[in-house]
Amino acid sequence: MDINRTSDALPSGYEVESASFIPQSEGHFAPCGCGMTHHHHHEDIQPSGGMKQKIDDLKSRALSTASTVKEQASVKMADLTQQANVKLADLKHQANVKLAETKEQWNLKVADTRVLVDRKMVEAKSNARMQAATMQTSMRTDPMKWAAIAGGSGLVLGLLGRFMQYRAKQRSRMPQLIIIEHAC
Repeated sequence: MDINRTSDALPSGYEVESASFIPQSEGHFAPCGCGMTHHHHHEDIQPSGGMKQKIDDLKSRALSTASTVKEQASVKMADLTQQANVKLADLKHQANVKLAETKEQWNLKVADTRVLVDRKMVEAKSNARMQAATMQTSMRTDPMKWAAIAGGSGLVLGLLGRFMQYRAKQRSRMPQLIIIEHAC
């Protein structure tokens, strides 16, 4: 019975344990372990690959699968890299657009503020000019009123100065240092 063929009946556990897989070569024992040269009763058996062929097949399939997986992984990685680059470029574009919009809005607000400030300054200057002109006109038309205002202001300032001078003298008469002695 050939243990490399799958069509034969499976050997019992004893034969499987005692079987050895040694490649045949001249002058050595046959794989069946019978001790005869390889030309004895196994001449009709053609090598069907045996264990070495199965290992080589598995090895070639594993290498083929590994190569396929490696190619698929590199293609997938290239796709992911390309998608990431596209997303990054899109994000950069969106950020630039948003920045440009924000800058434009800021420039519009600054321009509006400048116009508003210029308008307020023109109004303040014209109001100051109008008040000065009104005061000059009032001084020409009613000089007695302005003389009374000036005299009253002078009187108030003079009285205030005299009061402050009196307070300063009163403070100077106060002793600066007071010594208190205590006797027991």
